[in-house]
Amino acid sequence: MAKNMCYAAQQVLHDRDREGRGVLACPVAMTSKQEREAQGGNTTYWCKSGKDLWKLKSQQPHLFARQNLNSQADAPKRNLPAGFEESASSGWLYNAERRIFMEAATRRMLWIDQNSGLYQELHQGQDHSGTLTLSGGAAASNAKATSGNQARHVVIMDLHKAAEAFKIDLGHIDRPAAMLAVYGRAAGTVPAEVGAKVLHERILKRLGGFRSSWSDEALKAALVECFTSISADSDSEKGVAAAVVLLFGAKLVAASAHGAACAVAEPRTEGPGAVPTFVRSEGAAVNTACVHLHNRSAPCVLLFTEPIEDEPLQAALLQAAKGRPRAGAVALLHAQRSRSIGNSPKAAACARLAWGPDAEDGPAPKRQKVEASSETKVRCRQILLKYVGCKQPVDRVRRRPVCRSLAEAEAILLDALVEIDAGGDAAFAQKCRAVSECSSSLKGGDLVGDVGWLAKPQEKPGEKPTREMASRYSVIRAALKLEVGELSDILVSDDGVHILQRRA
Repeated sequence: MAKNMCYAAQQVLHDRDREGRGVLACPVAMTSKQEREAQGGNTTYWCKSGKDLWKLKSQQPHLFARQNLNSQADAPKRNLPAGFEESASSGWLYNAERRIFMEAATRRMLWIDQNSGLYQELHQGQDHSGTLTLSGGAAASNAKATSGNQARHVVIMDLHKAAEAFKIDLGHIDRPAAMLAVYGRAAGTVPAEVGAKVLHERILKRLGGFRSSWSDEALKAALVECFTSISADSDSEKGVAAAVVLLFGAKLVAASAHGAACAVAEPRTEGPGAVPTFVRSEGAAVNTACVHLHNRSAPCVLLFTEPIEDEPLQAALLQAAKGRPRAGAVALLHAQRSRSIGNSPKAAACARLAWGPDAEDGPAPKRQKVEASSETKVRCRQILLKYVGCKQPVDRVRRRPVCRSLAEAEAILLDALVEIDAGGDAAFAQKCRAVSECSSSLKGGDLVGDVGWLAKPQEKPGEKPTREMASRYSVIRAALKLEVGELSDILVSDDGVHILQRRA
């Protein structure tokens, strides 16, 4: 009977392929419903008992216990790939966790498209993480905004890890895979917090729903679909005001709506400023673009909830080029706000990409230090500012409460970074004494701001760190990536907003 099933399946697939439907001809490329149809059987019942075989197996597993034991006992002898077991069709293996078939002879893998009910070739994503590194950061200004009118940002540096939380397989997506998004508010659009909560989940599900190779046009269409689906599920008719960038290996896909903007540009240390590629929308329509990267470039990606002007763009690129993406987002936010009328909520995000020395096709730019460091401890000094919302919003140096917002603290430290870049160690000491709210700023001489040795966190397997511990660990990990004398990005923890400089 199995032989007749395979023959019928092949015949149906051959006929569909001849009709131009592009279905792969393979002996397992059929759903259970298609197999029953191919044999002329009833599409509702598989056997006289009125139950499908898979239902019988799930409801009465003891009937198949001997079969399962035999399969497990024979597995080592067959030397099957990890996660695969033999299927009912000869020559094919099945991975139940990933829901894919593998042809044993050729290692070709197939997956079933739930929308069409057809099997398609499974795409294996390429891993560029050994040569392509990515760092990102974001900032928002919501000082006078009500809770329902605040701007939001979402930065996901590992989409594959995020997809695991939703039990979505993104093995067909190139690595590294990341998402940056900013959400604002325009008349008739959904609140920014709604977009920030649901858009990334819908993008992940949409990406996981098609496991073959994605074309540029398909990716852009998927982003538009995710944007418009939010308005369909809400009372708003105009969707969400946002800018989103997806990074899949060496490909960038961007979308924006309702005046939000995205810019992709390569910083220049000499000559005129960078000429960016913009993706922006003046109205409700969702504008999209796809950019293919090459290993001679080290571009920065900037997102803003409003149109991006040239002067703020260049200020942000200057910080991002030094490996400070959060400072780049703060620079864009701060410079643009100072040129804007009013104080409406805004959000900005920044990412920096860099190719490592192992990349092909010629020399590569300096690799950003975002990979794991081999250092176990470093000695640093810091400038610390408190803000409303941190653990203890009190300036213990001047003995007074702190009333500034997070955005205001970040803006002050951005100015400090600019001054220290220009003035060196002397400027750091001077700025530390002037503004730092850490008791280390009271130390004399070269020890001003010194916080001693910061050691690599010793995390126990299976132990989940508390929020306070995770916040502190993030600062220490950033310190471990610094070169001696190098300044860190703007760092935010429960203790406040930091700038670190490595001393040893």
